Amino acid sequence: MLHWKSVRPVPHITVDFGDGRKLERTITGNSIHYVLDAKGEVIDALPGLYGARAFLTEIKNAEQIATQVAHSDPQFRGRLLERYHLARLREINDRWSADIAQASVKPVQIAANEPVRVVRAQPPAAAAMPLALSKAMVEQPMLRALAPRRAALESSTDDQLWRKLAALHTNDVVLDANVRALIRVKRPFGTNTAWMDRHILGPERYYKQMFSALENSIAEDTVRNEYLFHAKIHEWLATPTPSFTVDSLNSRVYAELFLTPESDPWLGLAPRNQFSALENGGLVE
Repeated sequence: MLHWKSVRPVPHITVDFGDGRKLERTITGNSIHYVLDAKGEVIDALPGLYGARAFLTEIKNAEQIATQVAHSDPQFRGRLLERYHLARLREINDRWSADIAQASVKPVQIAANEPVRVVRAQPPAAAAMPLALSKAMVEQPMLRALAPRRAALESSTDDQLWRKLAALHTNDVVLDANVRALIRVKRPFGTNTAWMDRHILGPERYYKQMFSALENSIAEDTVRNEYLFHAKIHEWLATPTPSFTVDSLNSRVYAELFLTPESDPWLGLAPRNQFSALENGGLVE
């Protein structure tokens, strides 16, 4: 069973141009899909945005293990899931290494005594927007050996490298005719598009650029989410304790992976250590 639910309203920001025009956008939002068994227990979780092909592959992987554990006793079920998540973690590490080699990038060197970084209770929104990596180290020695350390990966993987890695997977992200038609219906350039007609190619020039940029963005989101977030979720789910419910895992994902913890009602947009010179800090409650 594929599960998704809205956990809180997504904040919006509005820019008023003063002439009747307004620009409205959402900020600091993210999502995750959970694969659950018939009892509602977590099998796997896909964080953030994935390309359609990659998403379908992950769903099929989760479906296979869900079928295997469907009629298992609780103890054997736990072993099957542990082996599944460890195997998936190995696959992610192997694909990461292969992509790094193909992109002609020097492999990440991870020190054995790498320090643990602690998550602040209220990380700033600027940290949540690029979706910084989780900070916790796992307890099991096997997981320590298998998992790319998140801190080392974060410090050594910049935006340029992510773009290189995403370029290796652009063939997996192709917007079909139905998706492109839906984008056009959404009128992404607004209603006043006379400026587009002044170009010799008209609107098609701008749509072509938009489709290409969107495909590249989805490809980059896919590799980031798989190598950073999904790897960490496999670590968590491969550890016998604690036992996660959907709600407890969801809270940890939003706090440690997406950096928008439930403890901060302002989602990092109102830092507690900064003075704004506005009445009530500009907050309306």
